[in-house]
Amino acid sequence: MVKHRISWLIVKAELIGKDMKYLLKKLNKDERGVITLEILIAMVIIILAISSVVMLVFGSQSSSVASQTNQEALYKAQLLIESARALAREDFYNPTLNAGTTVATENSGIIYTKNLIIEDIADYTKKITSLITWGTGQQVELTTVVTDWHSILGDDICSPNLIGDWGNPRKLGYADVISSGGATDIDISAKKAYVTTDPSPAGQEDFYIFNVSDPTLTPLPDYGSGSKLNTGPGLAAIHVAGNYAYVANRSTVSQLQIIDVATPSAPNRILSADLKVTAAGDVAVGNSVFYSNKRVYLGLTKSAGPEFYVIDVSNPLIPSVVGSFEIDTRVNAITVKNNVAYLATPWPDPSPLPRPATEENLSILDVSNPSVGISRLNTFTYPDPDFLSGESVYISSDGNTLYLGRGGLNSSHNPGFFMLNVTDPSVIPLPVINSKYIPTSNNVWVKAIAVRNNLAFLWTSDINEDFQIWDLNNLGAPAPAASLNTENAATGGLNCDGNFLYTAQEHNKALQIIGPGPVDPIINTTIYNDTGTPVTSVPSGTVIYDEATLSGSAGTPTGTVDFVLYTSKDNCTGTSNTETKNLFFGSVQSSTYTTSVKPISYKVHYNGDVYYNATYGACESLMVN
Repeated sequence: MVKHRISWLIVKAELIGKDMKYLLKKLNKDERGVITLEILIAMVIIILAISSVVMLVFGSQSSSVASQTNQEALYKAQLLIESARALAREDFYNPTLNAGTTVATENSGIIYTKNLIIEDIADYTKKITSLITWGTGQQVELTTVVTDWHSILGDDICSPNLIGDWGNPRKLGYADVISSGGATDIDISAKKAYVTTDPSPAGQEDFYIFNVSDPTLTPLPDYGSGSKLNTGPGLAAIHVAGNYAYVANRSTVSQLQIIDVATPSAPNRILSADLKVTAAGDVAVGNSVFYSNKRVYLGLTKSAGPEFYVIDVSNPLIPSVVGSFEIDTRVNAITVKNNVAYLATPWPDPSPLPRPATEENLSILDVSNPSVGISRLNTFTYPDPDFLSGESVYISSDGNTLYLGRGGLNSSHNPGFFMLNVTDPSVIPLPVINSKYIPTSNNVWVKAIAVRNNLAFLWTSDINEDFQIWDLNNLGAPAPAASLNTENAATGGLNCDGNFLYTAQEHNKALQIIGPGPVDPIINTTIYNDTGTPVTSVPSGTVIYDEATLSGSAGTPTGTVDFVLYTSKDNCTGTSNTETKNLFFGSVQSSTYTTSVKPISYKVHYNGDVYYNATYGACESLMVN
């Protein structure tokens, strides 16, 4: 038996290098010297994997891979593992990458068996092996390790480029909670939806975990009765990073709580981590939360003291306040980028009068060294009634553009959505790139924002068009580029994961998933003989098979293909047999068929997936001599 083990280190070493460069960039720019335990574990895993591969290289130098067959097998192994790596970058938790072995065959004159072997070797880390076998025990094997850095770091996990027909968004899966008030916030991590509620009456469950690996399920499954918690008065906001959920509680005695979610069927509130940040007798409660680089940024309702806190959670069992700042009003939303915190706030509470001198919908704070002090770099507001409030913030991945949403009584039709240039967040006045009055109904509140490419997704209070998509290149348009009525009022939570939007809303369907409309795939089909040669005419007794390859604008199609073989007439009529096969990275081959004296024909039917419509391919006729 000849066994060729070709090192991934040699074949595609630069890909691992790119991952390491990305990690170092993240650490240099954001971590500021604080490296998580999870990252250290993942780095050790990669180092061990590289070491193993190096040994394989030197142990196989005497093996010859010069033959055309070996080279072809190596090419197929490379293509398979590169496809898996690309999929992991796009969607680390795609079902194709679930632990196990996927097997497909390919006939190109020689029958190759393609094995994709996935192993979960640590939290957020997978080992991918591409194994191609042929002949009598001959094989090529490539191995790599991929890690979900985004979930470890608590980063935005929305796909860089959204796909599908976002001109026609649609409702997909949903889940409900006990509280009639619905959900208050939502965060997605590792294909799990973490949902918070503020139930009335108190004493009911206010923390839920749902499985969203299949976003089309209705209702979405949870992880059992143990996956729900009652944390106290109720929860206002959540941010998940790694194995911990950081929640802002409506409690006056533990405004920040930390929940261990390593086991989704049994999340555990870490009682030692309950943190009261206010003085005795203060009635302020948790209202907003954001996690970044081992720090939690907590916003409160109006307090007698500071409403904004920076909390060190390098040890999640013992969080500690390292800085605070007096905002003079409640903090509705927080985002942090490059050691600058952006806070969406209402103008300071006019009760008790007189109104404080500071008036802003946005506060910009320097949080680079909170233990020494937090300073206000800038503020932003806009001429409008005192009732308008900063409700939501979202920052671009490069940190140069901040998106601000507002809401409240707005008889003067002032903008409720802003694009602000924060390349230098200390510039006064802060430059406005663009702004928009939301005209879909009176007094629209922009509860939450997500932005990808030229599309801004707004989660609003409009009862008929609560989910709105605006084209940032045409923000002057009189109506959104697309909108959707999700049936229930928006409560504030909006999260983007992969190519889907997850919304928190009132009443039933407290969690609603929104996706793009499906598009038509491109189907290419070819009939081959047993030597792997395309044919349109063959002698009787020839072994043939059909191959289908699918592609399209919404990524690689998944799911199943029906090969319909017509054996009595050509042109896809007469007696037929149907064989269903699973797509394997967009392609699949039928079983072989030995021709008789009659002509035959194939017609492929793709059964569709969440991104693509079900579609027929063209009829393929084969003459039999």
